[in-house]
Amino acid sequence: MCRMFGAPAMNQMVALAPVMHDCFTSKANFTPYQCRPNQVPLDEMNPEKSALSGAALRLAELSLEQDFEEVDRAEEDALNRIIWHAMKGVNAPYPAHLAGAHGRGLKRLGLKLDSRAVELED
Repeated sequence: MCRMFGAPAMNQMVALAPVMHDCFTSKANFTPYQCRPNQVPLDEMNPEKSALSGAALRLAELSLEQDFEEVDRAEEDALNRIIWHAMKGVNAPYPAHLAGAHGRGLKRLGLKLDSRAVELED
Protein backbone atom coordinates (compact mmCIF):
# COMPACT_ATOMS: atom_id res chain seq x y z
CA MET A 1 0.00 0.00 0.00
CA CYS A 2 2.89 2.35 0.77
CA ARG A 3 4.22 2.09 -2.79
CA MET A 4 0.76 2.64 -4.27
CA PHE A 5 0.45 5.93 -2.41
CA GLY A 6 4.09 6.94 -2.84
CA ALA A 7 4.88 6.69 0.89
CA PRO A 8 8.24 5.29 2.00
CA ALA A 9 8.31 1.81 3.53
CA MET A 10 8.12 1.81 7.33
CA ASN A 11 10.54 -1.11 7.70
CA GLN A 12 12.37 -3.85 5.77
CA MET A 13 9.42 -6.25 5.87
CA VAL A 14 7.12 -3.63 4.31
CA ALA A 15 9.76 -2.82 1.67
CA LEU A 16 9.92 -6.50 0.63
CA ALA A 17 6.14 -7.00 0.50
CA PRO A 18 4.59 -7.48 -2.95
CA VAL A 19 2.67 -4.59 -4.49
CA MET A 20 -1.10 -5.06 -4.05
CA HIS A 21 -2.22 -3.58 -7.38
CA ASP A 22 -3.75 -6.91 -8.50
CA CYS A 23 -6.20 -6.67 -5.59
CA PHE A 24 -7.91 -3.63 -7.09
CA THR A 25 -9.79 -2.78 -10.27
CA SER A 26 -10.14 0.50 -12.14
CA LYS A 27 -13.94 0.31 -11.94
CA ALA A 28 -15.91 -0.02 -8.70
CA ASN A 29 -18.13 -3.08 -8.23
CA PHE A 30 -21.18 -2.12 -6.16
CA THR A 31 -22.70 -5.62 -6.11
CA PRO A 32 -23.77 -6.35 -2.51
CA TYR A 33 -21.68 -8.89 -0.66
CA GLN A 34 -23.22 -12.35 -0.53
CA CYS A 35 -22.38 -14.23 2.65
CA ARG A 36 -21.53 -17.89 2.07
CA PRO A 37 -22.89 -20.48 4.49
CA ASN A 38 -20.55 -21.89 7.09
CA GLN A 39 -18.56 -24.90 5.81
CA VAL A 40 -17.14 -26.02 9.17
CA PRO A 41 -19.29 -27.07 12.14
CA LEU A 42 -18.96 -24.31 14.74
CA ASP A 43 -19.18 -26.82 17.59
CA GLU A 44 -16.45 -29.11 16.22
CA MET A 45 -13.59 -29.51 18.68
CA ASN A 46 -10.14 -31.06 18.43
CA PRO A 47 -10.15 -34.77 19.30
CA GLU A 48 -8.71 -35.84 22.65
CA LYS A 49 -4.97 -36.48 22.52
CA SER A 50 -5.58 -40.09 23.61
CA ALA A 51 -7.59 -40.64 20.38
CA LEU A 52 -4.63 -39.61 18.17
CA SER A 53 -1.74 -41.65 16.80
CA GLY A 54 1.16 -41.29 14.37
CA ALA A 55 1.68 -37.90 12.76
CA ALA A 56 -1.51 -36.47 14.27
CA LEU A 57 -0.28 -37.27 17.78
CA ARG A 58 3.18 -35.81 17.09
CA LEU A 59 1.60 -32.60 15.76
CA ALA A 60 -0.66 -32.33 18.82
CA GLU A 61 2.33 -32.78 21.15
CA LEU A 62 4.38 -30.29 19.15
CA SER A 63 1.52 -27.79 19.35
CA LEU A 64 1.36 -28.19 23.12
CA GLU A 65 5.11 -27.47 23.36
CA GLN A 66 4.80 -24.05 21.69
CA ASP A 67 5.02 -20.89 23.79
CA PHE A 68 2.03 -18.69 22.96
CA GLU A 69 2.31 -16.52 26.08
CA GLU A 70 3.99 -13.69 24.16
CA VAL A 71 4.24 -12.68 20.51
CA ASP A 72 6.79 -14.58 18.38
CA ARG A 73 7.71 -17.11 21.07
CA ALA A 74 6.50 -20.18 19.13
CA GLU A 75 9.13 -21.97 17.02
CA GLU A 76 8.48 -20.74 13.45
CA ASP A 77 9.14 -23.93 11.47
CA ALA A 78 7.15 -26.07 13.89
CA LEU A 79 4.21 -23.65 13.91
CA ASN A 80 4.17 -23.45 10.10
CA ARG A 81 4.04 -27.24 9.91
CA ILE A 82 1.32 -27.48 12.56
CA ILE A 83 -0.85 -24.98 10.68
CA TRP A 84 -0.13 -26.61 7.28
CA HIS A 85 -1.21 -30.03 8.46
CA ALA A 86 -4.20 -28.65 10.38
CA MET A 87 -5.49 -27.12 7.15
CA LYS A 88 -4.34 -29.71 4.59
CA GLY A 89 -4.44 -32.92 6.65
CA VAL A 90 -1.70 -34.86 8.39
CA ASN A 91 -0.90 -36.87 5.25
CA ALA A 92 -0.47 -33.82 2.97
CA PRO A 93 3.20 -33.40 2.04
CA TYR A 94 4.71 -30.29 3.64
CA PRO A 95 6.39 -28.03 1.04
CA ALA A 96 9.76 -27.94 2.83
CA HIS A 97 11.43 -26.72 -0.38
CA LEU A 98 9.65 -23.39 0.17
CA ALA A 99 10.68 -23.03 3.81
CA GLY A 100 12.76 -19.99 4.62
CA ALA A 101 12.89 -16.32 3.90
CA HIS A 102 9.89 -15.20 1.87
CA GLY A 103 9.20 -18.69 0.50
CA ARG A 104 12.31 -18.69 -1.65
CA GLY A 105 13.88 -21.69 0.08
CA LEU A 106 16.74 -21.95 2.50
CA LYS A 107 19.27 -23.69 0.24
CA ARG A 108 19.43 -20.77 -2.18
CA LEU A 109 20.25 -18.52 0.77
CA GLY A 110 23.01 -20.81 2.03
CA LEU A 111 20.93 -21.70 5.10
CA LYS A 112 19.58 -24.94 6.49
CA LEU A 113 16.65 -25.88 8.68
CA ASP A 114 17.08 -25.83 12.43
CA SER A 115 18.01 -29.24 13.81
CA ARG A 116 14.70 -29.15 15.68
CA ALA A 117 12.76 -29.31 12.38
CA VAL A 118 9.82 -31.65 12.65
CA GLU A 119 9.78 -34.95 10.84
CA LEU A 120 6.34 -36.53 10.70
CA GLU A 121 6.90 -39.54 8.49
CA ASP A 122 6.71 -42.91 10.26
